[in-house]
Amino acid sequence: PSPERTIGLRGDGNGHFPGATFVGEFWEGTPLQIDQAYTDRGQEKKAKAWDFTDTTAQGIVWKTKLPTWANTQPIVVGDRVFMTGEPDWLICCDARTGKLLWAERANVWQIAGADPAAATTAHRLFDIAREAVPQFWAMMSSSTMSHVMEPERFKSILDAFTGPVLPRIVAALKAADPQGGWDDVAAKQAAALVEYHRLLVEAKAAGTLGPKGLDHGKPRDVEILKSTIHKRIQALCKLPGTKQPKLDPPWGNLVGFAVPVPVSDGERVYASFGQGQSVAYTLDGKRVWAAYVEQEQDGSRMSHAQSPRLAEGVFVDMHGGTATITGLDAATGKKVWEAPTRGEFEFGKGGGYYVASAGQQIFADETALVGSIGVVGGKFVLGGLYEMLGLTTTDFNRGRNADLFSSSKPWTDQQRRMITQWMRQTYDQFIDRVMQQRRFRIREIDQVARGRVFIGREALRLGMVDQIGGLADAVAWAADACSLETGQYEIRVMPQPRTLLDLLQGSGVGTATPQRAVSAEFAAIQALPGPARTLIKRQLLMGRMLEQRPIMLVSPYSVRVK
Repeated sequence: PSPERTIGLRGDGNGHFPGATFVGEFWEGTPLQIDQAYTDRGQEKKAKAWDFTDTTAQGIVWKTKLPTWANTQPIVVGDRVFMTGEPDWLICCDARTGKLLWAERANVWQIAGADPAAATTAHRLFDIAREAVPQFWAMMSSSTMSHVMEPERFKSILDAFTGPVLPRIVAALKAADPQGGWDDVAAKQAAALVEYHRLLVEAKAAGTLGPKGLDHGKPRDVEILKSTIHKRIQALCKLPGTKQPKLDPPWGNLVGFAVPVPVSDGERVYASFGQGQSVAYTLDGKRVWAAYVEQEQDGSRMSHAQSPRLAEGVFVDMHGGTATITGLDAATGKKVWEAPTRGEFEFGKGGGYYVASAGQQIFADETALVGSIGVVGGKFVLGGLYEMLGLTTTDFNRGRNADLFSSSKPWTDQQRRMITQWMRQTYDQFIDRVMQQRRFRIREIDQVARGRVFIGREALRLGMVDQIGGLADAVAWAADACSLETGQYEIRVMPQPRTLLDLLQGSGVGTATPQRAVSAEFAAIQALPGPARTLIKRQLLMGRMLEQRPIMLVSPYSVRVK
C-alpha cells in the first residue's frame, strides 16, 4: 500500500486482489466420523458428526492466541497483519511468525469526551455485561436464530448461573463500581429467572410452549442485570448530544461491533467500530487520532457490516449508523463532510430499500424499481449432478448444522424448519424497520410488502418514496437541509468516473486525464485520412456519451447524406 494506493477490504477497488495467492486447502487435525448424542426438544437423538483426533496441520503456517475473538478479515501491510477484535480492539501481528506485536483498544466513552475516570469505569462495566452476563433473551426465542429453550435445559443453566457464576459477576461489578448497588440487582435477576423457569414448566405441561415462547409473556426482570449495567454506564458518562454509543451489538455476540475491516495507506492503519469510534495508528502502534461520530439509533442495526475506505486523504465511513456517511481528514480525524441523506437512483429493491427506508427523504427515478419488501431463501443441491458426472464429494462437518448450506445434499426436516423460521423473522424485522421511519407515509404495509415491486411513480403514490428525482435532486435537498447555498459545497464522486483514455488503456479506476492529454489525442486524429478520421470521431463521441449514461438506445445503421 501507499498513500496513492490504499488497501483494505476492497483490494484494488473492484473486488479483486491482484497478485494475491490464496491457500486452496487448509485444516488442522485428522478427521474422524463419530456418533454424537444430542437432545432435541426433550428427545435424545444421535447423529453422525466429525471430530479431529490430532493437531496435524495442512496449509497453516502459524497460529496465534489473540486477546479477543473477531468476526472480520485481516489486512497485510508489509511484514505486518492488522485486524480488529471485539468489541474495540485493533491488533497487529508479525506476518512471518504470527507473533503478537501490539494490541490497542478504542474506549468509545473516552473518545466521545466523557470524564476519563468515568470512561474507564464504563469500559469495564461494558466488558462485564458483554463477556459475563448470559444473553437470556436468546434462550427465550427473542433471537432471530433460536427457539425457546426447554425447561430441563434452562434449569441446568439457571443452577449454574445463580450458583457459582452470579456471585463472581457481582464481585467484579463491585470492584469496578462500588456505588452501583449490585447485590439488590443480582437478587432481582435471580428471582426473575426462577419465575421464568416455573412458567416454562407450566406452559410445557399445558401444551402451550411453542417456538415463540410463552403466550402470556416473560417476567419483567429477566434482563435486569444487563439493563442496569447499561443504565449505570449512561449515568456515569454524561456525554454531550443525545445519541449515546450502542451497548448491545447487532445480533448479540454472533456478529459484534468489530466487523469493519481496517484500511491502510502504508504509513498508518485506520479502523472503525460499530459504536461510532474511529482510530488511526502508526504501524508501530502509536495512536495518531481518535474520533467519535454520533450515531442514529433508528434503522442502524445492521450498519456494523460497513467497512471504511480511504479516498483522496479522507477516511470515509458510516461510523456505526446508516443515516449518515461521514468523511474525516485522514491526517487529523477532523470531520470534513457529512452526507445526511440517501437517494435511490436506479434500483431500490430488497436490501436497497431496507437501507433507504431509514432516510429522512427518499428519491426515486420515475422508472426505478422500488420495494421487494420480502425474503426468499433456498439452496441448489447438486449431489445428483456430481454423481452423473462421476464426481465423489465428502463433507467434513463438526456440529449438527455445519452442513446447512452444503451443495451436495438437501436440508433435513429440522433444517428446513429452521430456515423457514429465519426467513419469517427476517421478513418481520424488514417490515418493522420500514414502518419505524415510514409509518405515517405507508398506510397499509401489506399493500406494498410480500415481495411486490413498483415503479417510481407508483411507489410515490403508495408512500414508499417521497419525491421523484435523481442524484442532483437528492444532493440539492441535502444541501437545503444543512442550510447550504449553491456554491457553498463541493460534490466529490468517488471513485472517479473512468475517462475514454481509461477505457482504451483498460484501467480499472478513473485517472482524471488532464485536458491537454485529451487535446493531444485529438490533434493526432486530425492527421488521419478523412474516412478514418470521421469513424474515429464518431466512436469517440459514442464513448463520451457512454461515460455519462452506460445504457443507450442507438440505431443499428448510420445514414450518410452525400
